Amino acid sequence: MAADQSLISASLKEALSRVGPDKTKYYESMVNIPVNLMAGIAETFKQKQLQNNEAWENVAGNTEEMLNSLASEDQLGNMGQANIDHLKSLKQEFLAANGNKDEENKVKIKIQKVVKTINKLAAGFSKYGEAYLSDTLDKTASDPEFTNILGRIWEKDGEYGDIEFNWKENGDLDFVVDGFATNSNMLFDKLILKNAETTSAIGEIGLNQEKRGNSGLDFDRGGNIQQVKNLWGGPEGKKKFATVINSSTFGNESFVEAIYNNKNIHKVLQEINPTKFDTDGSGTVDKNDFVSDENKQILLDSLTNIHSNTFDFETAKEVAASWYSDSYLQSKYNDGKGSIENNPNNKSGNYIIGKQSVPKASIDPTVALLNSNKDYPTDTSWNGVVHKRENGKYFVYDDAAGEFIEVNKDTVANSIGIMSKRYGYNSAEAEPKSENSLNLG
Repeated sequence: MAADQSLISASLKEALSRVGPDKTKYYESMVNIPVNLMAGIAETFKQKQLQNNEAWENVAGNTEEMLNSLASEDQLGNMGQANIDHLKSLKQEFLAANGNKDEENKVKIKIQKVVKTINKLAAGFSKYGEAYLSDTLDKTASDPEFTNILGRIWEKDGEYGDIEFNWKENGDLDFVVDGFATNSNMLFDKLILKNAETTSAIGEIGLNQEKRGNSGLDFDRGGNIQQVKNLWGGPEGKKKFATVINSSTFGNESFVEAIYNNKNIHKVLQEINPTKFDTDGSGTVDKNDFVSDENKQILLDSLTNIHSNTFDFETAKEVAASWYSDSYLQSKYNDGKGSIENNPNNKSGNYIIGKQSVPKASIDPTVALLNSNKDYPTDTSWNGVVHKRENGKYFVYDDAAGEFIEVNKDTVANSIGIMSKRYGYNSAEAEPKSENSLNLG
């Protein structure tokens, strides 16, 4: 089972304490070593009539030098012996070919694979060194196993009995720590850098929702969920996901913090997979399902720990995107909506009347007429109510009667749907509890 999220920072801190910037500089300098190596080897392969040891030096000399440099004992422990053994094996295989070009080419291909692995190692250590020194390493989202392995590689006490370096036939290198092998190609996938791109993108969606609310449009929950999920697409999707879910930028708590007690999250889990997350068998997913440390860990590994074997990315995206939509994006929409409903001095935007979005320009002039308490000629409101004031009396046109009938001021406002201070209307009497419109046919 993967480590509890609460232990990640402590694990990383302990492992990082064993790694010094001086070591990082060593690996950064190594990145330049293999830059032209592949081109050099390709050119060497074109040479004809290479003889045994001389041929080996021409084919693998640079590779041998790189492996020896990569494995100095004060930097990578017994990787040095592993490299020497691997080179001896390749050299014996090459010399045993006795000039047979087909057999020599097979060895050359193996050497090329070794070079690629070295390139990746050098670039990976450089990436880590840069992140470590520039504080761009996301210590919360990174897999603690990464720094565990790195700490074993860079032992301060010079003891390396608990780590092995195994070169494989296909040119890959395995780090074996505590009996568990990690391929060198996968090691740096455990490293996650801070990435503000996703955070900024969610913030941008929030601003758009505020504008949507201010325009009187409906809240599009499904569309919002899809927009957020799209941010976590592509080959780097999981890492982008990991960099944002621990941030409390969009509220009082992060997604990871909200996951145990948030009712909306539990509702989504109920809809997606009630049998998996209803651990107490109550028939409903709620906070009682995540009381024990074991059940909490199941939830974390399934929905937040991208390094766990049980991590379900599709479900995690759905649940997290729903949470961002229901909390942060809904609040931004409400802010925009509130600005038009509660600010009659705002001359732009729309009003929400009933369930309809009505431009303020269609409402404010009518409100001004009624608030003036002066006579005005016939006026047609946004919803077709024809009204006027003559000699201090208010009239509305009754289609059934085919004529104007006398009413009071509030009846006119109620028929138009503006019987509220939110639209800036000043009632002639106390605002009634019911806003039933006059039936004018």
